[in-house]
Amino acid sequence: MQHPLLVRLFAAEIRRRKNVFFALSPADQLVWISDAVSGNPRFRSLLLGTVIGHFTLEELCVFERNESEYMRRMTNLIIQRLQSVDLEEFRKM
Repeated sequence: MQHPLLVRLFAAEIRRRKNVFFALSPADQLVWISDAVSGNPRFRSLLLGTVIGHFTLEELCVFERNESEYMRRMTNLIIQRLQSVDLEEFRKM
């Protein structure tokens, strides 16, 4: 449900880092995506907060029971989702 927003936030992160992403090979871009999400706690929190902010009360209760596991799984899902997107449309932004 938040896919377009996550992609747009990631495009903004690419711009913040001076578009280095677009100079990388496709294999290096996949690694860069993973490093950008996993290695930057502030950015990871922004992406996770974007998803968590749309939880229902019931979903939040389930999430709170095993928060660390859900955070790890959501981070991996966000990385996979961003790695599957063609980000070329953001090159000129």
